[in-house]
Amino acid sequence: MLCSRLATALPALIFATAAGPFLAKAPTPRSRIEEVVRRYYAEVANEPDQAKAAGVLDQLLSKDFFFAFGNRDQPTRGMEAHKRFLVEHHRVAAGQTWTIENLVIENDSAVARFRLKAISGGAFHGVPATGKPVTTRGIDFFRLSGGRIIELYRVFDVCDYLRQLGAACPPEPPTVTPRL
Repeated sequence: MLCSRLATALPALIFATAAGPFLAKAPTPRSRIEEVVRRYYAEVANEPDQAKAAGVLDQLLSKDFFFAFGNRDQPTRGMEAHKRFLVEHHRVAAGQTWTIENLVIENDSAVARFRLKAISGGAFHGVPATGKPVTTRGIDFFRLSGGRIIELYRVFDVCDYLRQLGAACPPEPPTVTPRL
């Protein structure tokens, strides 16, 4: 009897072990990753109506979304925290226009090199609003699962942004001429 149970269980175990990688959650298709990232910029980052942007976030982000911004000590977690961040971000940098300059997708991740144009509309790192236009470039790293964004890491040159507002910042690094 034990032998018949083993004879039945062993093929099932072998099949489950061999099929395991194939039964695992399928990766997000490349076209879906591109669609989600482009929608994030077009319908969230560029959207001045934060209620409308929040509705789109409900479709694009996972409930346990993780966001790390620049050198902040604490990332934000959760969709609602990101919605609050975006309201503040749009207050500080009004009239935002985000442009994807380059998009690279691999596996369940995407890296977008972006350009952001905005108007200084609120205090930023202790610098009062100036009403001046500001342009900066940066990189966003997205990770998706199940067709939704689960992580977003954003990096841009804060010193360049502050200099455009007329604020002091550590001096720019010296220009080095490459030797050929």
